[in-house]
Amino acid sequence: MRPLTLSLTAALASLAVGSALLVAPVSPASADDPAPVDPAASLTDPLTDAADPGTPAEQAVAALETAQDVLSGDVPTVGRGSEADAGADTGSDTAEATSVTMALRDVVATRDDLPEAQQEEAARVLARPTSGAGAYDGYSVAEETPVCSTVVCIHYVATTRDAPPMADNDDDGVPDYVTFAVRTLTKVHQTYVDAGYRAPKPDGTRGGDNRTDVYLSDVGRRGFYGYCTTDETSGASDVWAYCVLDNDYSSSQFPFNTSRQNLQVTAAHEYFHAVQFAYDIYEDTWFMEGTATWAEDEVFDNVNDNRQYLRESPISDPNLPLDYQAGLLPYGTWIFFRWLTELRPGAQGDLPTLVRDMWRRADAAPGGMDQYSIKAVGNTLAARNVSLTKAWAFFSTANRSPGRSYEEGKAYPSAPLAGSQKVTRSTDARNRSFRLNHLASATYRYVPSTGLGNGRWKLNFRFDLSNAVRGAGAVVTVNKKGARPTSRFVGLNTKGDGRISAKFTKGTVKWVEVTVVNAGDHYRCDTGDAFSCTGTSKDDRRRQVVKAHAVRR
Repeated sequence: MRPLTLSLTAALASLAVGSALLVAPVSPASADDPAPVDPAASLTDPLTDAADPGTPAEQAVAALETAQDVLSGDVPTVGRGSEADAGADTGSDTAEATSVTMALRDVVATRDDLPEAQQEEAARVLARPTSGAGAYDGYSVAEETPVCSTVVCIHYVATTRDAPPMADNDDDGVPDYVTFAVRTLTKVHQTYVDAGYRAPKPDGTRGGDNRTDVYLSDVGRRGFYGYCTTDETSGASDVWAYCVLDNDYSSSQFPFNTSRQNLQVTAAHEYFHAVQFAYDIYEDTWFMEGTATWAEDEVFDNVNDNRQYLRESPISDPNLPLDYQAGLLPYGTWIFFRWLTELRPGAQGDLPTLVRDMWRRADAAPGGMDQYSIKAVGNTLAARNVSLTKAWAFFSTANRSPGRSYEEGKAYPSAPLAGSQKVTRSTDARNRSFRLNHLASATYRYVPSTGLGNGRWKLNFRFDLSNAVRGAGAVVTVNKKGARPTSRFVGLNTKGDGRISAKFTKGTVKWVEVTVVNAGDHYRCDTGDAFSCTGTSKDDRRRQVVKAHAVRR
């Protein structure tokens, strides 16, 4: 990725030292502006109180059954490898769909609590293809000699449906597809290690030696691209990984992108999971999938497969919490990491260091900090003198105009408004009273009428937001005619109260927008809910009030 322009990079540097600053400008209203959405919509299902997760044995059985259904193709999958992922209509609610890698991870996490009669089935679920036909993706014939680089080994068979294309244009006895896979995985490995990430944990001789093993198998027949898992039984948080990728990414199974492009981005995504496993296999799903989806586009910037997840992301669904761990949303969170790393592009090797430093804080290996997802994110930002509240507020503001806020933003959708009003002399701007869940946002627009075209008018805002110490924040953006829109962070006291004024004369101002955020990051952990630390947010349904009044200056 090329560095972002100086003006935008400098803007984030100001987050820690001032309340008024320029940020990515917001474009004028257009016919393409998404329809307004009600921020209260996020306060209904699926954001309900956490259900009783059941006993450990019941949780383990449920995890195993889910993995069996996923590997059998009986339930839709999401992320790297699903019909929904490819843009097809599955007729299923993606909120009920499951990531293959995460489904298998849950079996790893709970297998010790399974009844003895089901331990063997758990081992079969987690078995490598070389375990034989009894494994879900097991080879039915003996594998060929694996092809290895210094860091990875590619396993494959020469016959059956699991065989890759056997063309060998180099006449070296190795199919071209296998050669390309070796080169791709080696590049991916080296990119991550050169950027300062921990290499995947060695697995001893499980795959022949201690290099990371990648198996080629026809997983596309069940609608997914690939996955990573582990057969380590130590119970540790840092574990080795092996990966399974499709054997050919044929156009009949994968109609989007080329075969090699699909192999590239899947390799980058899944191998990043292998890297994550060396830090903490039990980290929160949204953080694992969001950063893996971010990584795939960093390594293979020209493929852009991750854009499909923006249809369920903080851009398209600003009312949903960033860390809601269901459906496609964990993949769509890559856009938050993209925004942060474009604004703070300082890099080691070919990757920004920001995400790497988050994973170092999340490290659960012996001696690691073991901070869960959003805490690792917030503390990494704080170490760079940026608060999570300000970062979330300006990110949410930037999403109103992605074309001007991101390097590739012209291809992204725009975040919808929560409401819009034309303000006249006789009709004051209505008070906005609404509730926001944690790590969500809402933006309202105010447009001056022709009656405000004479004289000098301003729009006075009064904010009565929830506790600012618990993540309440607001940004006011003014779009002047003939000038680049500017945004200011609203100074609030600890109770969430604050005031600010914006120019509002019709002849010079097109509109003013207010983006209100709830960056609350406090949880009751381990409740079985679908958020960070598998917990329930303590910051949901926070009441926010915005009052606006047009006056002649």
